[in-house]
Amino acid sequence: MKRIFIVTGIIAAIALPTAVYATKNADKWGHEGLEEMFEKHDANKDGVMTPDEMPKRWASHFDKLDANKDGSLTLVEIETSHKMRKEKRMEKMMSKFDTDQDGKVSESEVTAFVLEKFKKMDADGDGSLSMDEIKAMRHMKGFGRGGHDKS
Repeated sequence: MKRIFIVTGIIAAIALPTAVYATKNADKWGHEGLEEMFEKHDANKDGVMTPDEMPKRWASHFDKLDANKDGSLTLVEIETSHKMRKEKRMEKMMSKFDTDQDGKVSESEVTAFVLEKFKKMDADGDGSLSMDEIKAMRHMKGFGRGGHDKS
């Protein structure tokens, strides 16, 4: 019974920050958010974004986004790329959990994944998590928006 509570707690620790972030930002990166970003950066309002108009932090991605290689981006090209990236992230997440590759994620697969993460968080190996170990989890890849652990 104690193990069920521990596993449930860890699942909540993993899922809750992700769910809160996704809910908080759901509209930001949907069609409306991409359209708003596009309109903001389409300086001359000609319906396309050129490399000069693109935000500097995204400039290195211009060639990947420019599907038809015409030197400019349309909103459709940006949305298509965004959708493909989301699908790839979902496939990657599915592959982490679906260890037997049957196209479904079982309770035992989720439990094994969570227990593996728990063991990585339990830095001193005492079978429980201190507040310092829980705080450190935000820096582990796969937990929240951190991502320095290369596991």
